[in-house]
Amino acid sequence: MKNLIVLIVLFISVCNFGQKKTNDIVLGEELVIASKYLKDTKSLQIYLPENYEEKKLNKKFPVLYILDSQWFFSSGVGVQQSLRDNDILPEMIIVGIKTDSSGRYTILGEEKLNFESFIKKELIPFIDSKFTTSKVRILFGWEFAAYFSSEILLKNDTSFLGAIACNGGYVDTLTLKNLELEKTKYLFLANSKKDIYNISSTESFKKSLTGIKPSNLIWHYQLFNEEFHESLPYISLYKGLRFYFKNFASLRFESIKEFEDMGGFEYLESYYKDRGKRFGLPSEIDDGVKNSLIWLAWKRDNFTYFKIFMEKFKDVLQTKRYQSGYWQNRLGQFYLKYKDFNNAIKHFEIGVSKYKDSKQITKIYTGLSKAYRAIGNNEKAQFFEKKN
Repeated sequence: MKNLIVLIVLFISVCNFGQKKTNDIVLGEELVIASKYLKDTKSLQIYLPENYEEKKLNKKFPVLYILDSQWFFSSGVGVQQSLRDNDILPEMIIVGIKTDSSGRYTILGEEKLNFESFIKKELIPFIDSKFTTSKVRILFGWEFAAYFSSEILLKNDTSFLGAIACNGGYVDTLTLKNLELEKTKYLFLANSKKDIYNISSTESFKKSLTGIKPSNLIWHYQLFNEEFHESLPYISLYKGLRFYFKNFASLRFESIKEFEDMGGFEYLESYYKDRGKRFGLPSEIDDGVKNSLIWLAWKRDNFTYFKIFMEKFKDVLQTKRYQSGYWQNRLGQFYLKYKDFNNAIKHFEIGVSKYKDSKQITKIYTGLSKAYRAIGNNEKAQFFEKKN
């Protein structure tokens, strides 16, 4: 028998609202494969990013593997689909591994070496051959599967570069002391003090990691004490993925002070350089953070930094977002407020020349009349006053 045999296709979830049938909601496809290591078949659930067939021509996708997907596959898909765009987390392929409840503790316990062989030697090669994948693989496990997922991560191979262990997780101290990871790996541990079943082992694991400090392992332990044993998986999935991809998101700052405390422009440039190197993304500061810093200074009424950001990021002012009478008026009014009349006139004039049909045109004329009168050009001031 061949190592892998694809037997069945298509998993569909249908949602009806009231008595009126809506369009079917498709979460993914279901595949059943045979395993020589398990001497049985295994059911998989596969989710592909939207427009995968088009996107796969130009990019490779990380893969999130979810143990006990009969419970948590929809949570993994939900994390992906609830994000409005992919500048917080990358688009991922999600592979769910279903487990029969009656045999769950056996396959994750005394049969775990066979299950590990199935995943590493059969499942991963199959997924990599069927889909356009990157080398980034992350494994999620809850409760008993958390022990398995953390243990499988801490082996010196590149099968998984990250693991999310929720409501459990433990690797013996001897293994940790002898651990020599050649490649950096990421481990996210999550639990709650209300989880009286597994909290002691997670705390013990944390203590061992803190004391031994394994090289090339970046790890984080977070308690969600408002949650309990059964309610923690979804938030753990999201927070665990955010931890692994912690320098993937476009930067945002809550205040100018935070921007300064983080290191200002030097930090900004190093962040995007490291981000580009790790994820194969452009190393230049993206338009999102340029916009957010300009707006931050504007919203916080910090004209000093507003001028700095407007000059430093002047290229972003040429993007489509600012091509409107609305934005030319907003920028002009802020300059006018701080008596920078030349810059105010520059933006108001753009508004007049390009966006005469804008709903902001009356405000632009008013701004121009005030600015010209302030610099002593009464003739132009009167001209724009008459326009109103």
